[in-house]
Amino acid sequence: MKYLLFLVYFLLILSCSNNNEKPKKYHPNTITTSTHDFVPSEINISLGDTVFFVLGPSHDIKEVSEINFSKNIPYPIEDGFNIGFGNSSFFVPNEAKTYYFICATHLPQMKLRVNVKK
Repeated sequence: MKYLLFLVYFLLILSCSNNNEKPKKYHPNTITTSTHDFVPSEINISLGDTVFFVLGPSHDIKEVSEINFSKNIPYPIEDGFNIGFGNSSFFVPNEAKTYYFICATHLPQMKLRVNVKK
């Protein structure tokens, strides 16, 4: 019985120990997903910079117009940037402006602004 109690105590201590696993480090212009948010939800970059997207399995991303972004309408712009659920990709803006992205499944909360300056 003492042996069993010791084993249970040892396993409990082991399971509560610190996790030494380091968090993943990404490129500074990387957008990830957390629950129902893009992280970060807004990014400022320069024209010619690359934005990397690492999406969780229940998230997609679609480029939408400013109006659809503000009204939470998940209708993408024609020939806009998009990534399917759980995929990763990158985006290189070709114009200095603000780009608007949404996760169609998690509107109205899951939105992203990419502000591109010259």
